[in-house]
Amino acid sequence: MLTFLKMVAAFIVAIVVLVVAVILFVRWKFRRFLKNVMEAAAAQGSSAVPPFRIKLEPRADDDETAWFHEEDVKTQMQQFESSGFTPLGDYDVEGLPLQIRGFQHQDHNVYGVIYDHAAAGVWSDVVRRYEDETSWTVTSAKEHGMDAAPWHTPCFMPSQSVTELLSQLLTSSPSSGIQTTGADKFVPRFEAAYKREMNWRIERGGATEQEIRRVCEKNGQDCTAEQVEQIQGLWKTAIGEFLSEQILLGWRKESRITSLEYDRISDRLVVIHKRLTPNQVLEAFRSDSDDDDLDDDDDQILAQVKAWCSAESSISAFRKLIEEKGKDARWKRIWELKKPLAAEIWERVQADRADRDFEDDDENG
Repeated sequence: MLTFLKMVAAFIVAIVVLVVAVILFVRWKFRRFLKNVMEAAAAQGSSAVPPFRIKLEPRADDDETAWFHEEDVKTQMQQFESSGFTPLGDYDVEGLPLQIRGFQHQDHNVYGVIYDHAAAGVWSDVVRRYEDETSWTVTSAKEHGMDAAPWHTPCFMPSQSVTELLSQLLTSSPSSGIQTTGADKFVPRFEAAYKREMNWRIERGGATEQEIRRVCEKNGQDCTAEQVEQIQGLWKTAIGEFLSEQILLGWRKESRITSLEYDRISDRLVVIHKRLTPNQVLEAFRSDSDDDDLDDDDDQILAQVKAWCSAESSISAFRKLIEEKGKDARWKRIWELKKPLAAEIWERVQADRADRDFEDDDENG
């Protein structure tokens, strides 16, 4: 689990390179075109933020898909097996150019993992988990610069053999309270560990300035305050989108809305919660517009939304947008959530439906 952070660090470096290119490019472009380029860059960058959930897809026994780095993987496999580990299967990580093989050492209650990433190469982990939900990992990867979660203790031993990794783990990690391994537990524990790690990072607001600067320094990249702001903005945007998806899933489950009814209204729904950025609040409000061109007063509106978000919350900002700017659209709040994250789901009501609602109100009045 630890060295999934190696990929997080790689994403940060990739975004830094992208941001540098964009900044150099836009400085000599017209103001209107500058906005469009930055929006496109943000769209590209947000896809470089690591996924907040992963799923391991098992390979069939007769699957002949090649590893990205066949010889390096075979070397690691031999080292694991000669160190007393038993293979648990090969997996593709959904949505990522990453393949892994799992192992367990039942005598020591240790999991092992070979990671084969298309760009980052091959590295291995040996992991012990404990009944108190802490964990220790020794890895052959280089130190990446990302903070470790408070329940996790990492040790970096770049390019060392599996035998050396295992020896270090057995020497340094606690010998009591160890969680037993099991072939049937590998996948759910792996996915759950990643989920827990990313939930912690979401709570922190994504990559911190210190993490970004450390990662860049370790990879020989300069990092300006502007680049830090851009990277953190991409993380905040991705976090906002992810939380919106989770809230929507919760509403669908609680409301028991049918798939047919949901499909009918889904393009008119927006989720508003306290972790949205001001840009996302304005984008949600403008979702009723078919015009992709920016209005002349967009800068002023966004500045006002930022002020509302800062003084109150994203939810209050959206309500104020409806009150002050929502003359051409009608909105209906259909769900409100208090915990664990304050949120609301709004439906943009179609004109003919809204008119019927008003007519019904008049008749009933």
